[in-house]
Amino acid sequence: MQCVIFVNFVDTSRPISDGEVPGREYHFVSKREFEDDVAEGQFVEYGEYEKQLFGTKLEAIRQIVNSGKVCVLNFHPQVCAVSCGV
Repeated sequence: MQCVIFVNFVDTSRPISDGEVPGREYHFVSKREFEDDVAEGQFVEYGEYEKQLFGTKLEAIRQIVNSGKVCVLNFHPQVCAVSCGV
């Protein structure tokens, strides 16, 4: 039996909250950095919630897969509509 490990690999432009640890809850970046990464096509999915950006970078998925783990994405329907152009 294999152990299931949950890893958060989502980037966000929202400010860090008290008690949060960068890289544990989210990868915290500036809105400008997030928008630049979107323009460069680095995200598999991204979207906006309460005026803050959230998204998953392809490189984050690659790191998980290359470490021998299985990456499972859980998209919010609104985010998928933005990312997929639906």
